[in-house]
Amino acid sequence: MVAQVHSFAEEIDQARALAAALQTPYVEMALHRFPDGEVMPVVEPCDGTVILYASLNRPNEKLVALLLAMDAHRRAGARRIVLVAPYLCYMRQDTVFKPGEPLSRDVMGALLAPHIDRIVTVDAHMHRTNSLAEVFGHVRAQDLSAAEPLARALGAEDDPLVVGPDAESRQWVERIARRLKAPSLVLQKTRQGDRHVIETD
Repeated sequence: MVAQVHSFAEEIDQARALAAALQTPYVEMALHRFPDGEVMPVVEPCDGTVILYASLNRPNEKLVALLLAMDAHRRAGARRIVLVAPYLCYMRQDTVFKPGEPLSRDVMGALLAPHIDRIVTVDAHMHRTNSLAEVFGHVRAQDLSAAEPLARALGAEDDPLVVGPDAESRQWVERIARRLKAPSLVLQKTRQGDRHVIETD
């Protein structure tokens, strides 16, 4: 079955690198913007597997275009759609902390799952969720770790100390420290706002 990597122009470098690593063609998706702000992607037909590369940082700008592109690919004959999202948005709200808040993790799963056959991400921001299967149900989901490549990149440093900003970072800090055979330290913090954090003992 033919496989192709597709992305919008803003992520062309990363998507091309992925296509090269997979030894498969890369195709750029066109994105038309109407005067009122609506978008319309136009895709090239592929009757095999479409690998959509879309890191979902700035998700409010990207999600509608991505969903429309998935629909366009299905209508153009794609048999499988694989979403490669190195950053997977809206995972941090994986419980309702206070009455009146949404459960954003589940909203995101319900939004994406009907349109994809597989999703691949990196170190998803999940702390009360055991696996992405809880989010995406029947869709095959992989949460890759960046610990190994980070450890390789840092391997030449002398006597490294791996530091994490809070308890939620412990899982990543300890993985990297183990690979480096280095000590680690995890700080504690009190969040007083989105951009106001105080480290505590």
